[in-house]
Amino acid sequence: LVYHAAVPPGTKGIPMRKSVTIVLALTLAVAAFGLSGCSLFSHANDDANNLITAANANLKKFQTSDEKVRTLAAQLNDLGLSPADAAKALTITAQIRTELELQKAGLADASGKIAKIKTLDVDDTVKKYADLEVAALAAQEAVVDEGLKVYTEVDKLYTAIRGGNANTKLTGELSVSIAAIQENIKTLSDKASKALEIANAYLNKAAPAK
Repeated sequence: LVYHAAVPPGTKGIPMRKSVTIVLALTLAVAAFGLSGCSLFSHANDDANNLITAANANLKKFQTSDEKVRTLAAQLNDLGLSPADAAKALTITAQIRTELELQKAGLADASGKIAKIKTLDVDDTVKKYADLEVAALAAQEAVVDEGLKVYTEVDKLYTAIRGGNANTKLTGELSVSIAAIQENIKTLSDKASKALEIANAYLNKAAPAK
């Protein structure tokens, strides 16, 4: 899962790079959900497996959306710093934010479906695994939420450039805020990766590969 934030340099020597790339080392939970046929889920009823299938569908859409975000971000990085380019950039960031909102909603929906498994008549190991996956999805949703914040700040800068209002004070403030969000994303990414590792470790222990 990769977010790219194209950030123009500040005016009058403010030390901002044109391209700031945020790489989040996450493995999508779809890899863990595609297991309705494994030994652990042989203890799950049809309703549980249907919920898993529905959650998988959401996560596949997430993957498609993520690829679109990468493509849009590449287009953003290719733009210059003129007011005309800034106007184009704002159109692209609007599309990126739309995709990230869809990703966030998809993760929340997948989490809700997996959470419903705990209300069904299934083996306790399945319920425990559902708990762990819900935690992993919530952590990934938090990362996407921070990605939205990055593009909100980037929009402020492009809006200023488009209007000819970019200045040292503004670019300095945005540099600080974007850097802070980047740090939050790195921290949340680590937490999300760890949560998924815990879920996968539990699954491997509960249903070891043959």
